[in-house]
Amino acid sequence: MAWLLVLVFLPSRSHISVRLGLVVFLSVITILFLPRRTWQDQLGRMAFVSGLLLLMVSLGTDGIPPLVQTRTPPPEMSGIPALPSSFTSYRYVLWKVGPFQLTRKGLALGVTTACLSFTVLQSASLCLSTTMPEHLAAGIRWYLAPLAYLKAPVDEIVLTLLLSLRFIGLVFDEVRNIALGIVARGVQWKKLTSLETAEVFFTFLGRVFRNLFNHSEQIAQAMVVRGFRGDATAHKVYFGTDFALKLQDFIAILALSALIGAGVVSEMMLC
Repeated sequence: MAWLLVLVFLPSRSHISVRLGLVVFLSVITILFLPRRTWQDQLGRMAFVSGLLLLMVSLGTDGIPPLVQTRTPPPEMSGIPALPSSFTSYRYVLWKVGPFQLTRKGLALGVTTACLSFTVLQSASLCLSTTMPEHLAAGIRWYLAPLAYLKAPVDEIVLTLLLSLRFIGLVFDEVRNIALGIVARGVQWKKLTSLETAEVFFTFLGRVFRNLFNHSEQIAQAMVVRGFRGDATAHKVYFGTDFALKLQDFIAILALSALIGAGVVSEMMLC
């Protein structure tokens, strides 16, 4: 969770090299620790979304130049010689075709948006794919434990989060099962009209929500049968973890410290 927090805030304040480095780092970690079929689908979708954001933001930032009217007369009217043009190769507008133009400001903002979106979404997906819901809930409970002295409903928050994380798997399983059912029936999509396709789509959504509500009702009944009456403090939730620091935990802490140090140095030296 500390890694997730750093990966959310660090790209917004670091140099562009650190942002691109985080994207490469997350891509390598995803390839190493997830099955090939999983990381190919995830990285492909994230690359498409990030590339689309990069293109839209880069071209749309300065796509319409503002109409600026100077308040001072031109140098020719006042008899003052005009300032000489820059002898360097600096160019604010990098590329221009018709109404579209790519400027340094647009490129920097586009790269920032794309890298930040990729980092936030892919790090969250990687965390949910490699960490058990019970461990995530236990970690949040450890962070929120001091708020219990302020009468904050920590146990209710943790129990709600644990149920939500466990329910995510049911949602994907239900969508996959109904989608496989539609494929198994061999629907001829090319022969359907637009109205018929929309009807099949809304029937699919209705079936998904109906099955999810049935699962929710079954979970609620199972909790009531086991004695749950709405008071989370009266029940003990077994998270299955003892928070023992191991060698890989110390390596992760050192790597996180090095990453924060690199971000600070890049902000001081390169920005």
